[in-house]
Amino acid sequence: MAQEKTAEDYFLEGYEHYKDGAVFDAIQDFDKAIALDPDLVGAYILRGMANADLNHFLETIQDYDKAIALDPNNSFAYYNRGNARAAIGQYLDAVKDFDKAIALDPYESALYYNRGNAKYNFGQYLDAVKDFDKAIALDPEDSSAYNARGSANYDLGQYFNAIKDFDKAISLEPNNIFAYNNRGLAKFDLGQHFGAIQDYDKAITLEPNEAQAYNGRGNVKSELGQHFDAIQDYDKAITLDPDNAFAYYNRGNSKYNLGQYFDAIQDYEKAIVLHPNFSEARENRDIARRTLRQSGQ
Repeated sequence: MAQEKTAEDYFLEGYEHYKDGAVFDAIQDFDKAIALDPDLVGAYILRGMANADLNHFLETIQDYDKAIALDPNNSFAYYNRGNARAAIGQYLDAVKDFDKAIALDPYESALYYNRGNAKYNFGQYLDAVKDFDKAIALDPEDSSAYNARGSANYDLGQYFNAIKDFDKAISLEPNNIFAYNNRGLAKFDLGQHFGAIQDYDKAITLEPNEAQAYNGRGNVKSELGQHFDAIQDYDKAITLDPDNAFAYYNRGNSKYNLGQYFDAIQDYEKAIVLHPNFSEARENRDIARRTLRQSGQ
């Protein structure tokens, strides 16, 4: 007679399935383990990880709620619940979870990095910089932390500091397309137009389907009066990301500057459809309409 499987058996099978990428099978195994042993903390933690891999973040949060109730000093559970909350935009609650995880494990750089990202996402840029500082102090080779701190510095108007951070991120990870994109934006705002184009060119070389890089490069070309070339970049950005309201808006601006008022209006209209509160697009559309009437086109 075959021996019945225990909760530990199902847990170990689920762990193997999870390692092999069989996420649905893993969840079924963890379900069975929990049914046999409702206090098996590890099963909740791993099921939470599997649910997160499927973007089932509410289920993830429920799993970590249970894990934390059973083991209130489990920093990993707080960390992962914080990540799940951040993924659904619950940034304040995410910060609370990261706070708790840091209190339990103050030397883990990822905790500060993710808390910094959560703070950044609801506009606490100065506090985010402090967290990224701490993450970098604990792990000076983490290019993502430099890139994230650069973004926070950029939003604080600290463009030179931002560029230094992006420089460091790129030195650590020469194929970091996000750092090139971000550095291009900072250089653009400092009037370093040709340097910005070089960064966007590099990002596009590394990832030819990076819509943000085409949109950014288009903005630089538009600023330089190269509107035909700018429109080509915006065209590509829109092809890659048809829901990018800013690419339509920017293309509309270039078309307006070329006297293509009717086409500009259409782009502004599309931007408004995608982003109904896009006040600049509404304003520019109205200007283009008046100019079109006055031009007699």
